[in-house]
Amino acid sequence: MREEVDDFETGIPVFDHLTPEQKLVLLADVAHALRDPAVPTPTHTAANEGAIAAVFSMMQDELQMEIDMPEMERTDGQSTVIRRMLLAVCGEADEREEPLPDETSTDHDEWDCLLEEFKGTFPNPVYKGVNKRGQLAAPSAELSALARP
Repeated sequence: MREEVDDFETGIPVFDHLTPEQKLVLLADVAHALRDPAVPTPTHTAANEGAIAAVFSMMQDELQMEIDMPEMERTDGQSTVIRRMLLAVCGEADEREEPLPDETSTDHDEWDCLLEEFKGTFPNPVYKGVNKRGQLAAPSAELSALARP
């Protein structure tokens, strides 16, 4: 088997230190468990938490690029894909006090707030068990299993 080199880092060491194959399998398993209520909750591990934190880290990076690099605008509607996704998810919240921004808004604070709101849709601290250095925080009863939306 050919050894793959993975130069891409998310900033979450517990995830970044995995092989590309391990990352792919872990992301698929975690995504499947989060999306499908019929799938048994995976055992809580630093790797699971790291995978979820890595996804949110990448979403944050992509969001910043969408906002900061308007010259990359595309005609196929993909230049605001993260912002449109956040609007779709956060637009479902009934308790919203302030109006949602336009998908072309470049206000970082507004989009950061929406991303945090999206993260908050996961009950219990699903991805919050990993600190910024990619280390698993002290386990708690809430982190004993991955929660489902």
